[in-house]
Amino acid sequence: MTAEKTSENTAEKPVRYPGQVSKAVAVDVVLLPPKEIAGLCVKLSRKLNEISGDDSVTLSLTETIPHISLAMGAVDPDAVGDLGESLSLICDRYLPYTAAYKDFAVVKTSENVTVSGMNIVKDDIITGMRSDIVSALKEFNLGSVTSEMVYPDRTPITEFTLDYSSNYIKNADSRRFSPHITLGNGDVNLIRDMPAIPQSFTCTDIAVCHLGNHCTCKKILWHYED
Repeated sequence: MTAEKTSENTAEKPVRYPGQVSKAVAVDVVLLPPKEIAGLCVKLSRKLNEISGDDSVTLSLTETIPHISLAMGAVDPDAVGDLGESLSLICDRYLPYTAAYKDFAVVKTSENVTVSGMNIVKDDIITGMRSDIVSALKEFNLGSVTSEMVYPDRTPITEFTLDYSSNYIKNADSRRFSPHITLGNGDVNLIRDMPAIPQSFTCTDIAVCHLGNHCTCKKILWHYED
């Protein structure tokens, strides 16, 4: 479905980067939308970039991958495969999953940056899936995320990225869970000629991704496909 996938139910070690002093790697455990929805999100992301002039978050099918975040944290690279084994049992129970489109959202981050996303209806299935995945990641989580753990970027890793990912598990109250696909910086309501949005779509893939700046998904480290 996307580039840089590993083979089914296998793990790929994160690349070590010059200057990376921590053995831990920041991860985002995500539900991947089907190809047609991912492609639509990429198009909307590009339109947002044109309107806002801010390309900090530019979705693509090969990196900065469209996704629905389910859990974030810091893990030992050597433990990604073991984490994947735990996640596989959860995936067997919940996938395939039919997600329902809710609406578009425009929010301000803690750094006063306008960000747009596509909201997904929060039903009992995705809430239960996310709760089980958070519990699985908690067994491997090493603590706070630092900039050295995040996938390298051309700009400094934001405080929002570090704070949000570091506190994700601690703040994983189901009442606060808002499933969505981040589209980029800017106001999605300013896009003209908005394409038709499917009312529902079926997800068959869950992945462990190397977390990127702005809480993006830069590279798939482990992948499950139903």
